[in-house]
Amino acid sequence: MDALEKDSYTCYSAGQVINAYNRKSGTIEAYPCTYSDVLTETKRDYLVEVLMEAAVSKLQGLLRVVRTSDPLRTMNCSAIDALPVEISSRSYPDADLLIVVTSRPILGGGTIAFAAECTVNLIGRPVIGHANFNTSNLNDDPEDFNHKLGVIVHELTHALGFSFNSFSTFVKAMGFDSSKGVWVYNKVDTSNIVKRVPAEIGSDRAVDAIVSPRVLEVTRAHFNCSLVEGALLEDGGAAGTVSSHWEKRVFMNEYMTGSDSYFPVISKVTMALLEDSGWYQVNYDNAEVLLWGRALGCEFLEDCGRWSSIKGIPSGFCDESSPSNQVQCTFDRRGYGKCNIATHLSPLPEDYRHYSSPNVGGQNSLADYCGYIGQKGSTLYCNAENLKMEDTEESGEQFEDASRCFMSTLKKITVPVDDVLYEQVMPSGKLSARCFNTTCVDEDDLRLQIAGVWYPCSEGRVKVMGYAGYVECPPTWDICHGVKRDNSWPRISTIFPKRGPPSSQITISGDNFDGKKYNYTV
Repeated sequence: MDALEKDSYTCYSAGQVINAYNRKSGTIEAYPCTYSDVLTETKRDYLVEVLMEAAVSKLQGLLRVVRTSDPLRTMNCSAIDALPVEISSRSYPDADLLIVVTSRPILGGGTIAFAAECTVNLIGRPVIGHANFNTSNLNDDPEDFNHKLGVIVHELTHALGFSFNSFSTFVKAMGFDSSKGVWVYNKVDTSNIVKRVPAEIGSDRAVDAIVSPRVLEVTRAHFNCSLVEGALLEDGGAAGTVSSHWEKRVFMNEYMTGSDSYFPVISKVTMALLEDSGWYQVNYDNAEVLLWGRALGCEFLEDCGRWSSIKGIPSGFCDESSPSNQVQCTFDRRGYGKCNIATHLSPLPEDYRHYSSPNVGGQNSLADYCGYIGQKGSTLYCNAENLKMEDTEESGEQFEDASRCFMSTLKKITVPVDDVLYEQVMPSGKLSARCFNTTCVDEDDLRLQIAGVWYPCSEGRVKVMGYAGYVECPPTWDICHGVKRDNSWPRISTIFPKRGPPSSQITISGDNFDGKKYNYTV
């Protein structure tokens, strides 16, 4: 973290002229610092004590390294990554990985951060890296925390060895040499790590893919497709993106795709790659669930123009027949938006024409111009706490950190009506995507909160007191799998009697009523 204290490439005052890196042109140029570029103490503390601490903690829960005897000694990566002299001359004998952190302006686009490895150890594992974070993007907006944390973990993973140049240096442990007291490692043939495979099942177009054993196993299991030949690498974008990230169309919000996501997922696919490097032991139990493409079969890996016709396709996918003004839930139910398919001014590249017109396609080039709900910049996220829409009260919508998207026709009843006949008197609203606060009592027990009342939502539709209409319950697994259980709910074992006239005495027995076992008589 020391490089943040004194760095000739960092802005410490507005108007200061520094040498800044332009990612678009790949050049160093003189740059006058603006107020947003200044590395204040607040920004430094947020980067070091909040974001970096959280990122390191997350990676420590996922990885263990193979240690070697050679000490870590810093060196400069390149002229771009020049490090202060006092950093470059140090030795760190007890460290497994040293990341030199800087916060310098990044010119030439919307790049938030970048990272690179600088030094490798005796078995090729990166042991020293440099990570730089664009100072103007450092703000402590709590609703953007997951996004920024995902960016930092993404960049640190590049420094761990997720890059095309590192794939050719992967190793395999061959056994322990007791005479020398060391493990013996052999370099893995690159053809067993990276190969050219069809970009889509049945396609003649070929792209790079990771074909290492664990990656192949995990990828086939994720998509439920035995025809998978490898985990596709990105074939679009700039030089630093191509083949050094997962393919966006196939893995979407996996944290190692080539563009940042609002809710990135650290999946088993990337963990498998790091395990196959021979440099790390991984903890799959701490990997997160990737919903994009999960169990959709080989059809999902064919032409994306046919995604909407896949049997059982969940919310979040669309095609050119989808109404352009229809708002739907994103595939992970983190928010809602409209289909990203549009008519482009010029024909799309021939390999990315999935629809009836060569000018029609999605708006994300890294996702091969495929159609989906949730295009960055045109999605309303459910965790936008305290957000009040024009019809929030009428629809029962609630924006909280744990809120998720549901399709709903709820419409608040505003006149006194008979409980049995209220839907005839007060018609429900139009089926719309809405955010409601949720909690998971168990993997198959989802609850949603509307107007302060919690309702089970494990199947079918939910009716809500005081509202006409209903809420559609999605597959509980999509929201509750891998989510921390809410243990605050009482567990009821018996209710006696189960029926009775008004004012009857009812005894409810169970446990976890305020953390104790009780018999309640009401």
